[in-house]
Amino acid sequence: MIQPIEIAPQLRDGIDRKLLKKLKERFLEVNHGRLERMLSTLSSRHRMFVDSLPLLLHINHPSLPGYVSGATPCGVSGFTPEKHNLQAARNIARSFAYRKKAHQQARIFSIYLMGSTGTVAHSDTSDMDIWVCYDPGLPTAAIDELQDKLTSIEQWADSIGLEVHFFLMDPIRFRNGVRSNLSGEDCGSAQHFLLLDEFYRTSIMVAGRYPLWWMIPAYDEQHYPALAQTLLQKRFLKAEECVDFGGVSDFPAGEFIGAGMWQ
Repeated sequence: MIQPIEIAPQLRDGIDRKLLKKLKERFLEVNHGRLERMLSTLSSRHRMFVDSLPLLLHINHPSLPGYVSGATPCGVSGFTPEKHNLQAARNIARSFAYRKKAHQQARIFSIYLMGSTGTVAHSDTSDMDIWVCYDPGLPTAAIDELQDKLTSIEQWADSIGLEVHFFLMDPIRFRNGVRSNLSGEDCGSAQHFLLLDEFYRTSIMVAGRYPLWWMIPAYDEQHYPALAQTLLQKRFLKAEECVDFGGVSDFPAGEFIGAGMWQ
């Protein structure tokens, strides 16, 4: 058996752009395989939901689920609809026709499935937890309208027999430990690192920016803030291609106590 070559850059000794590119490519390859495995467990209607999801958030179209207004924040970073995305939208609304907008500003940074969806425990009867990472520069009124759009999509998903929960995520606020927009299923501030650990272990990127965390070697996790800052400020990584939720090098003992009390 051929052993895979370990990609383990020594970032503090010098940064190799080619090696960083390989790290990104490996993440995207693994992520694609996990997404396809998950999709293979779904019914045709539920797969239609996942295939249409990035397009639903990329545009505002009156004939598609989630439409609130033409001004609702939309546009997914780096996303270009593929054949299966457009076909899923046409299955929802036969009159739908996609028109690319020139110079569209991407207000949605990333869309991630997380929790059981990203594990072998997922089945066609499982619910879906979805993180929608948005532009921190959005005003409150725009965020509220985006939440209305997500609520409408949840209701549509329920009509086709799929339980979906959206969580709006501001990466800067989350990195600073603020998660006031999560639902009652969340445990407040008691489990910041435990939640982040679950995200990195189980999340599947549906569209948008990849997590910067994947570019930091495990043995350098304790230096995560400094390394992440270096990679971004010196443009070894493009800020518009990744999203930073922070590192998970240390778990405060209080989190385990808080998690036990919440459970």
